[in-house]
Amino acid sequence: MELLFNFIMANMVSIIFVMLVVLLVVVVLCVVFVLRLYKSLQKYKSLLKGTEGKNLEEILLEKGKVLEHTLLEIKILGDRLKTAEEISQKSIRKVGLVRFDAFQDTGGEVSYALALLNNAADGVVLSSIFSQEESRTYCKAVTRGESKHTLSEEEKLAIKQALNHKC
Repeated sequence: MELLFNFIMANMVSIIFVMLVVLLVVVVLCVVFVLRLYKSLQKYKSLLKGTEGKNLEEILLEKGKVLEHTLLEIKILGDRLKTAEEISQKSIRKVGLVRFDAFQDTGGEVSYALALLNNAADGVVLSSIFSQEESRTYCKAVTRGESKHTLSEEEKLAIKQALNHKC
């Protein structure tokens, strides 16, 4: 132990010098780390500050509210679309028209049979027959492409055209 004590006493100046150099290196490293930390803090603050002076948290909360409102609107529009699709299935979507001359003394194909059907092939077939003396209009119900009433060839053809109509 005495040998160590003698070594320290003999080299005291050198040991103090080495310790001062180590202390100086530690101080320099601390200054470097503090400067880097300061720069990082400045970048962090600039990131958190928005263009209108709001911080990032306020901006995110505001955008979250906008997103919630948008999702609610999308749900409402989806419900309305579903309702519109259900209604459109029942609306007239298939149309067939056949023009014809009902009588030999009448020209110009002024008589017609008009089929108006939905996607389920339900609807009506309207027939209008014109002659020189009079004109008559008939309306017959159509269910699944068929009618319980007797149909003329033109009415059958109008229904067939409507059923083949692509929509």
